Amino acid sequence: MQSDIKFHGHAIECRINAENRVSFSAVARQDRSLSPAGRARRPIDSAVYHGYTIPPYYDSLVGKLIVHGRTRSECLMR
Repeated sequence: MQSDIKFHGHAIECRINAENRVSFSAVARQDRSLSPAGRARRPIDSAVYHGYTIPPYYDSLVGKLIVHGRTRSECLMR
């Protein structure tokens, strides 16, 4: 039942896209700087790797980063 659901903290999902920032159309490019773990060591859900050429024929979503924290501020810091 809905009343059984308990909320614990906050979560934020960031979607990483390879697209033109004006037209929002997919942009084909070769990735030369991907660092999947990043400095914060957060996992990124993606199949992209260093040197991968992102094709312009599909959805422009390259990866997703999801973080969780006890508070909204903690979540934003992560």
